[in-house]
Amino acid sequence: TITLDETNQTASNYDTLVLKRVGGGASAYALYIASGNALFEGTLEVKKGLTANENLDVKGNTTLTGDLAVNGGDITTSATTFNLVNATATTVNFAGAATTLSVGASTGTSTVNNALTVTGATTLSSTLAVTGNTTLTGDLAVNGGDLTTTATTFNLLNATATTLNIGGAAATVSLGASTGTTTVNNNLTVTGDLTVSGGDIGSALTSI
Repeated sequence: TITLDETNQTASNYDTLVLKRVGGGASAYALYIASGNALFEGTLEVKKGLTANENLDVKGNTTLTGDLAVNGGDITTSATTFNLVNATATTVNFAGAATTLSVGASTGTSTVNNALTVTGATTLSSTLAVTGNTTLTGDLAVNGGDLTTTATTFNLLNATATTLNIGGAAATVSLGASTGTTTVNNNLTVTGDLTVSGGDIGSALTSI
């Protein structure tokens, strides 16, 4: 046991044990523990590299002022909740070289708390549920065959657009239910034949 008693000293900067090896080979050590464990109950400060040939077990927190390189391929935890740089950092760059990225389990929920920008193509294998408004700066292709709503009133392009083209390639166009009223608010031009199955053409005018 080596004890440095600094009871009567104030802010002493003396080191208890200093090992300095001069002229030794690269594979030789100033301190070599052949067997047994080494226990540091105080702070361990490493000024240069630290090499652990087996497991390195740290029971307290660890602070690195440099980078951490994990070359084994995995960062694992035995905790059910794991926070990764979840404070302080306002810009986080993640997996910048990944050409394939997998996040989350096959079931569950992934939550993005703020706006999400996707610069490449996006493929969804399941349903996309959006609770807020969605703005697309490009075109929207609906290849499923239906554009549906659960609302009893639905407005389609009912503002801003002054020229509206619908069904340009359609050979058959069907509008409305079998009963009710279809209203055209402005002039109507029919370039082909007009067939009226109801038997009457009505007008509010006194003469036609």
